[in-house]
Order: sequence, then structure tokens, then C-alpha cells
Amino acid sequence: DINSRVDILHVDCQLFTINMEDINSRQNGLSLLCPAFHCAPITGMSLCRRKPLLITSSTDKTLQLWDYENYTQELRKEFTEEVYSVSLHPSGLFALAGFNDKLRLMNILIDDFSTFKEFNIRACRECAFSNGGHLFAATNFNLIQVYHTYTFELVASFKGHSARIRSLVWSNDDKRLISSGMDGGVYEWLLKNNQRGGDCVVKAAQYSSAVISADLK
Repeated sequence: DINSRVDILHVDCQLFTINMEDINSRQNGLSLLCPAFHCAPITGMSLCRRKPLLITSSTDKTLQLWDYENYTQELRKEFTEEVYSVSLHPSGLFALAGFNDKLRLMNILIDDFSTFKEFNIRACRECAFSNGGHLFAATNFNLIQVYHTYTFELVASFKGHSARIRSLVWSNDDKRLISSGMDGGVYEWLLKNNQRGGDCVVKAAQYSSAVISADLK
């Protein structure tokens, strides 16, 4: 769309405006027309339980926080490496993100995602805070590790998958964790005794996600 003064440009999946009157000056006149979107595949998405917030991660090396009621971008940060996974704490105050070298727990500030704790989990592809926010689960290759959010203590480790885990979901009471993976396995893990509660394996299937009903049936 062009008029005598303003042109709208599409660059790397973003929309910019340029003031044509500044085209011959030292000022480039470029400004974002709307909040920057991801310009590469989205690797993770998580909703906040107590606030109208949504967080996304991408191979474009950014984390982006959105207000889905007002259709606005609240925060965006670009990192030096791809972000493989993300989970938003129920309070909306913390974010968990998986990078190539570490799993990072971050404070969500007004203008920054600030890391305050790192875990030695490389290339974490799936992570999820519990509904109460006091625990989080993260995949470490085909192993699931559960940590306490505030003490950083390793609470449990679950092993059963033989291939990449694609989904982690907590029951409403946070007493169970469901995982599904590329090996065709869906497993139920019990936090009470740190044991497997049940499983369903269809080797011909490759599951990409799972959900759990409120009544656990």
C-alpha cells in the first residue's frame, strides 16, 4: 500500500512503515506497523491460568509474551540461540524456557526476561509448570524430570519412553503427569510414589500431543 508519503513494507514476516519524505535523508524512517510476530516456526506455547497472557517460543530465537484479550504484545526478547520450549507460570511472573545448553527459569519483568536459575538439561523440547505452579516437569531426551519451582530440588525422574517425548500435561490436582511421544507411548506418572500408574503403547503411532480430562477418565 503506497501513498505519497508512506509506504508499507513486508520484511521477514513483519510489517514496517517508511516515511517517503525521509528516503533521501540520513534517517531511514522505518518503524514497526504492529507488534513483531515470529518469523520462523513456533516451538512452544503456554497459557497463564490467572491472567490473560500467552507466551510463545520460536526458532527465530525469541520469546514473546501476549495479552490475548487486548490483542497486544507485552514483551519480546531475542536471544543468541533458538528457544526449543516454553512454559508460563500460573502467576504470570515466571517463564521456563529450553535452550541448546540449559533449561532456564526466568523472572518476567516489565521490559525483560531475566534468568535467575539454570538447570543442566540440554535441548529441552518440552516443559510444563504444574497447575499450582509449585512444580515443573521437563524432558531430558527420553527422561522426564520433575523439579520444585521454589527450592529447585529434583522431586522425581520418570523413564519409560524409548523416543522423543512430544507432550507433558498435568492433572488438575497435580498428582499425575501424562506424557506422550514419538514411540507411540502414552504414560501416566504418579507423583505420590514416583511410579508409573498406567500406559498405552501403539508402536505404529507417533503422538504429538495429549490432554487429560478433569475427571481423570
